[in-house]
Parts: sequence; structure tokens; C-alpha cells
Amino acid sequence: MNVIGDARKMATTIVDARASELDAKLDSALSAARKLLDSALLEAMTRTRNAIESKALEASERLRSAEAEADLKVKLRADQLRARYIDEVFSEVRRRLATDRGDWYRSYLERAISAVAQEASKGVKFTLLCRKDDIELLRELASKYGFEVAEGSTDIIGGFVALSEDSSMRIDLTIDQLLAENEVTLRGLISRKLFGDA
Repeated sequence: MNVIGDARKMATTIVDARASELDAKLDSALSAARKLLDSALLEAMTRTRNAIESKALEASERLRSAEAEADLKVKLRADQLRARYIDEVFSEVRRRLATDRGDWYRSYLERAISAVAQEASKGVKFTLLCRKDDIELLRELASKYGFEVAEGSTDIIGGFVALSEDSSMRIDLTIDQLLAENEVTLRGLISRKLFGDA
């Protein structure tokens, strides 16, 4: 028997066994490395996806906030413009009422004097105070009731204030007072006419 041949065979067998063992260990290490790599990749992808979703949510919230802020600014500006136009129309109404002395004004004064006459029938004596431009017209209309007419505020649009002789009663029938009492309603009407509000 040849010892060298047996040593080679034995060495080959040992090397083959060791190589097979190393291949198995290498396959096992490679499999473990792949699993670790897959796990690390999955974890990194999950973290990345979560970070992207979080950033997308933040961006979406910022966008919603910016949209809400922009909507609010637009609404505020629109409200400011609406208010300005309503103010302009209301001022124009006041201006026209101050200058238009047509039939409507005469009729208004007659009804107002009649209302004061009802109070005067209770024994109260009144003096009617009006603006200078209306003294003659008011004297003509009030003459049948025996009211004294005097110049009052020149700042009023029209109408008059009835003041009792002892100053205990004051009835304000100025157009200014009527506008003030009905301003909210009038502004609503102007808004509906201008903007078609319901």
C-alpha cells in the first residue's frame, strides 16, 4: 500500500470535507447577511416611508393652513370692499335726502307734524326746530296746528325736533334720527341690492 497515495487521498478528503464545511458556513453566513441586509433595508425603507409620510402630512397641513389664511385674507378684503361700497351708497342716500325736497319730503313733514299734534292734543305746547332751509315750508305746514317754528341745528338732513315748552319732552323726527334707527336694515337692503345677498 502506498502511504503517499493514502495521504493525498486523506488530504483531499480532509480538504473536501473542510471545503464543504466552509461552503456550508459561508452559505449560512451569506444567508444571515442577506437576512440582515433585507431586514436593514426593510427598516430603512419603513423609516424613509414614515419620514416621507410625516413630511407629506406636515406639507399638507401647512398647505391647508396657507389656504385657510389666504381664504381669510380674501374674505376680509371682500368684506372691506363690500363695507366701503355700502358706506358710499349710504352716504349718497344721505346726500340725496338732504338735497331732494320733492313731494315725498312735504308728505313726510305733514305726517310728522300730525304725529306731534296728537301729543299736543294732550295739552303740551311744542316748538318745532328745523334747519334754516326748511323754516318756511315747516311754518306753512305747521300753521294749522299753531306750532311755533324756529331754526335749530343746521347739521341735520331734514325733518325737525319737537321740543315741549318746558323742555320735558323732545320728539326727534329728523331724517337723521330715522336713518340712525334703521341703519342696520338700510345697510342690509343696500347689500342685497349691490351684491344679491339673500
